[in-house]
Amino acid sequence: MCFTSCSYISAYYCLLEDVEKLEDLEDLGLEKLKELEKLEHPEQLKQLLAAIAKEKEINNPATAESWGEKRILSAKFIELLCTDVEAFKYFTNHGLKVCGAKISGELNLEFVKFESLLYFTECVFTEKIILKGAKVEEVKFDGSHVVGIDAELIEVRGNLYLHNDFQSKGEVNLSGATIGGQVDCIKSHFSNPEEDALIAEKMEVKSSVFLREGFKAEGRVSLSGATIGLLDCSDGHFSNPEGDALFTQGIEVKDSVFLREGFEAEGRVILSGATIGLLDCSDGHFSNPEGDALLAESIEVKTDVFLRESFKAEGRVSLSEATIGGQLDCSDGHFSNPGKDALNIQNIEVKGSVFLGNDFKAEGRVILLEANIGGQLNCSDGHFSNPGKDAVIAESIEVKASVFLSNCFKAEGLVNLSGAIIGDKLVCIMGHFSNPKGYGLFAENIEVKGSVFLRESFKAEGLVNLSGATIGGQLSCNGGHFSNQQGYALVAQNIEVKSNVFLSDDFKAEGSVNLFGATIGGQLYCSQGHFSNKEETALNAESIEVKASVFLSNCFKAEGLVNLSGAIIGDKLVCIMGHFSNPKGYGLFAENIEVKGSVFLRESFKAEGLVNLSGATIGGQLSCNGGHFSNQQGYALVAQNIEVKSNVFLSDDFKAEGEVILSGAIIGGVLSCIKGHFSNKEGYALNAQNIEVKGSVFLRESFKAEGRVSLSGATIGGELDCRQGHFSNKGKYALIANNIEVKESVFLSNDFKAEGEVSLSGANIGGKLFCRKGHFSNPEKYALDAQNIEVKTNISLTNGFKAEGKVDLTAANIKGNLDCTQGNFSNEKGNVLSAEGINVDGDILLDKGTFEGNIYLVSARVDDTLSMVKIKQEKVTFPLYLRLLYPFIKNIKNNPIASLLQKENQRIETHYMKIDLQFARIGRLRDDEESWPQKNNINLDGFIYQKLGTDDNIKVLKDAKTRLKWLRLQPEFFPQTYEQLAEVLKKEGDPDAATEILIHKERDIRPKLNRLSKFWNYFLDITIAYGYKPTKALVWSSIFISIGWTSFALGHYNCSNSISNNKCLFSPASEISPYTEEPNNKTIDIDYPEFNFWLYSLDTFIPIVDLHQQTYWLPNSQKGKEIPLILFKVKAGRLLRWYLWVHIIFGWILTSLWVAGFSGLVRG
Repeated sequence: MCFTSCSYISAYYCLLEDVEKLEDLEDLGLEKLKELEKLEHPEQLKQLLAAIAKEKEINNPATAESWGEKRILSAKFIELLCTDVEAFKYFTNHGLKVCGAKISGELNLEFVKFESLLYFTECVFTEKIILKGAKVEEVKFDGSHVVGIDAELIEVRGNLYLHNDFQSKGEVNLSGATIGGQVDCIKSHFSNPEEDALIAEKMEVKSSVFLREGFKAEGRVSLSGATIGLLDCSDGHFSNPEGDALFTQGIEVKDSVFLREGFEAEGRVILSGATIGLLDCSDGHFSNPEGDALLAESIEVKTDVFLRESFKAEGRVSLSEATIGGQLDCSDGHFSNPGKDALNIQNIEVKGSVFLGNDFKAEGRVILLEANIGGQLNCSDGHFSNPGKDAVIAESIEVKASVFLSNCFKAEGLVNLSGAIIGDKLVCIMGHFSNPKGYGLFAENIEVKGSVFLRESFKAEGLVNLSGATIGGQLSCNGGHFSNQQGYALVAQNIEVKSNVFLSDDFKAEGSVNLFGATIGGQLYCSQGHFSNKEETALNAESIEVKASVFLSNCFKAEGLVNLSGAIIGDKLVCIMGHFSNPKGYGLFAENIEVKGSVFLRESFKAEGLVNLSGATIGGQLSCNGGHFSNQQGYALVAQNIEVKSNVFLSDDFKAEGEVILSGAIIGGVLSCIKGHFSNKEGYALNAQNIEVKGSVFLRESFKAEGRVSLSGATIGGELDCRQGHFSNKGKYALIANNIEVKESVFLSNDFKAEGEVSLSGANIGGKLFCRKGHFSNPEKYALDAQNIEVKTNISLTNGFKAEGKVDLTAANIKGNLDCTQGNFSNEKGNVLSAEGINVDGDILLDKGTFEGNIYLVSARVDDTLSMVKIKQEKVTFPLYLRLLYPFIKNIKNNPIASLLQKENQRIETHYMKIDLQFARIGRLRDDEESWPQKNNINLDGFIYQKLGTDDNIKVLKDAKTRLKWLRLQPEFFPQTYEQLAEVLKKEGDPDAATEILIHKERDIRPKLNRLSKFWNYFLDITIAYGYKPTKALVWSSIFISIGWTSFALGHYNCSNSISNNKCLFSPASEISPYTEEPNNKTIDIDYPEFNFWLYSLDTFIPIVDLHQQTYWLPNSQKGKEIPLILFKVKAGRLLRWYLWVHIIFGWILTSLWVAGFSGLVRG
């Protein structure tokens, strides 16, 4: 049975009266064309075409209010047709088809079994349709308007059509329905605001469900638990702003789900727990700004998920814990949920790849926490925005292939990859990560099987954290820009990289880069990298371990501290042309670093701030040639206790502004500072105390130091060569090498120049100390201090050697010669050459030297010659006013004028050469008169020498007169000096000269004696020459004996005839009376001894000897004429008696002196 309302031919005949002309035939359908074949007359065709053209307007359910009663159909009548068994017998295969009717009343076909077609085309239902539990062959509501449909548990063997402008203003319920074909809701409109518009929970559809091409729902559409072959919502519009727009939780779709190509949802779309073959939301729009836009948690998709190609979501999209058998492609998708989750795919499992790129945009957080991705994660050209918060959370994600955050990838907010496991590469080339106040990229403990690329215009504003990461390939940040001005820019603490790390080729970091404890299997390459974190740490690689080399070179630039302390580097550390700037702190801190190869800080290397290599171990060389180290506030380069297996080069335009410390260093090769410049005017320029160098130390050829250079306690296996070196530290130490040990020679020569003290005290030199043409300047202080020095061969201060200040060789031990030939020594205050206690196995040669000051050789020991020949002495001239005034003011104190004149006199006096040889012991003294100092400027007290002159200088050996002049140059008399000279002259075969010297010793001491001693000294001089010429006593005795002989002869002259004669002045001794002349004196017995004037003189002069004259004869004081003296007169006899007494006394004296002189008792 076919019941229609104005359907087909009959319907069109009924409406011919309303048709005046043919209208647009564009809506002419296929069924209508088939009816045209039944028409036989053109007039009928005309009428039919007109009716068809007008049908759309006439049967438009929107105009149902204008329909007449003829078009009203009772719902009860339809129910009767569908439920009456008799009526059903008249139905054909076309079933029940109603078109253009207005169905009044409630159509209730609940649990009706109507196994035929049930079609309502462009009908209007005034009340709800009940199809609950009904069983129908096929249902179609094309273009119909309904109040609602309750088709719960309906069974439709074929298709269910709710399409072609179908409209429902109420709930359409298909829950539990079983549809054998498809559900077609194309171009339909379901309206039930804030309620369910379409509910099809647990519906089973064998084929497809189409909610597409103009489908529109106002209210919730629920397909939860449904089982569907395919769900296509392309171009469907779902609106339920306050709730779920599309609810498909637990749905099972054998094939695909399409929410694409103009699909729009206002409200939440839920696919949680769904099982789907493919999910395609390309170009779909999901809007739920305050909540979930798309909720597909725990969804299982057999193949791919597409949220791409202008996909747009306003609100959260969640695929957390989803399982996707293919790929998840969100390319060009736009996800917007500002400040909240934009895309949540936490714990998702994707067998293929995940694409969040190609103009992908997310406003809000994207969560990939613990996701498992079998392919790659590609976010290239993706934009992730959640300023100040998390932009991407991919914590503990596992990606079997690579992760791409590259090619204009942009993130505003944190990107978190911490704990991620990536099977291949992490590529962030040209990626932009922006989170200025926090982490830009957080990838702590990430594991990447391949390489990590943060390079080529990679940009991060905020901290990039790779701490604890494990990278199987390389970490390449070449050309990457890392910016976090408030702290760390890049943190990779304890990172493990199997290959190389590249922070180079225009790499830039604004903020600290932290590689603390990192392990790098290849090299760390930072060439042309720029690291900036002013006054803080720019690059921290403390305790890093690098299997190959570290390159901080080729325009590498760091503003802030670079820390490599405790690092272990398997090959080289190369900082050639690197620039390290941290003026107020460390420029490069590499304390206790271990480098298996060499360290290069050379060729335009520049450091502003301290470079610290203390405790470093370097297997190769340390080369700083051409490097510039600047730290004007303190240390420039600190390498205390460093150990270098090969050479250390601080040469070839090396410059240091600030102290360089090498104290305690151990160097296996040489230390070369050739042409190096060291400047630290207020302290140490180079401090190498206790350094140990296996080879030589070179501070030569334009080496320049402004400040102290210290090598004290150093041990040098080769030589110390400072030829042409310039050391400047005026008034302080210029070079201090106390207790240094040098196995070979020390050269301070060939235009060596020191302004300030050079100290070698306690040094031990295995070769020679060679200062030829060296200039040492430290006026009024030590110019060269070599106290207690030990030199195995010679010390040469010769041929242009110049010292302004004191040269001190006190207690020096020299196995060869001390040669000062043609040396120039001057010191306005004190000694020019001080060698007290010096021990020289060879010669001391002062020949042709210039000495303006004191040569102090007290207690010196010279085994061979002390030679002072042709010494040049400056002619000292005192101004006339000083010569006139000084004698009067020299002892005046507390007078400014006198004090000024005294100082001026002392200043001029300092230009005199003075020699002090007190207690010196030498083998041979070789000198000449022109080399002697002026009077009072030599001290020879205790000076001992074995020979004078040389073997061909015999004249000097025997010239006592000249030597006396030499002795008398001393300011004081020292007997030993005469005795020493006499001893030497005697040994050299000139005893007469020796005697002459000894005699002059006694004479020269006379001025210091008191009057009595002077008399006795003089007496001994003229009598026996102090015992050195006792024969002079015999001469004097002869004179006295001759005088006595003459005197006694004259006294006895008139006694030949009669002794009573008054003119006879002698009388026998036994008969002399002092007052009277007795008569018996006139005769003498014939046996009485005869008077012999010659024997009488001899007998009375020589003691002990008795010639029988003095006993028998005596001058008679009563005889002779009176002889007037000055005050009185005395008789000649008495005068002769007085002479006899004198004669006897001098006889005793001269005889005793002769004996004493002959025996040597009075000598000295």
